[in-house]
Amino acid sequence: MESKQGTKPSKVLAYKKTEPYHPLYNIILFPIFSYIYLVQVNPANLYQEALIIAATWTAITIIVDLIGWVLIKHPWYMTFKEMYIDYQPWITLIYISIFVSPFIAAFLI
Repeated sequence: MESKQGTKPSKVLAYKKTEPYHPLYNIILFPIFSYIYLVQVNPANLYQEALIIAATWTAITIIVDLIGWVLIKHPWYMTFKEMYIDYQPWITLIYISIFVSPFIAAFLI
């Protein structure tokens, strides 16, 4: 499906060239925020807390992505196939990077 201007933004070559960087900035940013959280909370069981954060953040991200990028129709929306099939391996790597981020932070603590 095309937008009123022509090609969907997610199909533009400039966007496609940024896709390999999407997991990269997630694996940089999420451990920083995980570290800040874990240092402030100072949980008794660090890796149990990391698992809770990992599962929560990953689930929230998957739900928000589904609602914001697939279900709500806007100029940048994607179909289910575009988001979860055509966007491979990047979407999977993004979710993995979000999931492992709290463990990276816990390891650094």
